[in-house]
Amino acid sequence: MGLKPNNGTFNTMLQCLFRSNIIPDSQTYGTLLDGLCKNRHIPKALSLFHMMESNGLDLNVVMYNILIDTFCKDKKLDTTRALFNDLSFKGLHPNVKTYNMMIQGLCEEILLHEAKELKLMTRAKGHVSVITKVASARELSLPATDALDHHAATEFKQSKKRSIEAIYQE
Repeated sequence: MGLKPNNGTFNTMLQCLFRSNIIPDSQTYGTLLDGLCKNRHIPKALSLFHMMESNGLDLNVVMYNILIDTFCKDKKLDTTRALFNDLSFKGLHPNVKTYNMMIQGLCEEILLHEAKELKLMTRAKGHVSVITKVASARELSLPATDALDHHAATEFKQSKKRSIEAIYQE
């Protein structure tokens, strides 16, 4: 089983990196950011994010997604919106994951109009699912498209489960 690392372990690792003149890159900082967020050390994560920014490290959409996901789950939509808006200000482009997290966060807070606008924006930017394309071709409404997306996801999960069960039965 071994020892379980703690903050001291990771702090020591970072200190060793710096002493060895190994400068952490974006991936290293992204991993740290993700770990801090997943372990609910949000103020430290924000501090790290701002330190990365002030030191001129190239921030990327993955780093923003880590924070957007964290703040969506914490229902802090003002912060989430600010991060989302900051993406374009920094010349970065939200990806499908970014939009999905934002839409889910808005829906969970019953901000359906804003979620619908964001979903329409994703379509305008070319982030669409196959179901959305089929629904658009058939001129279905947004709720119908959402229902089809949900149905397709459910069917996919069930078929995947049946496939796994079939493998174990062989």
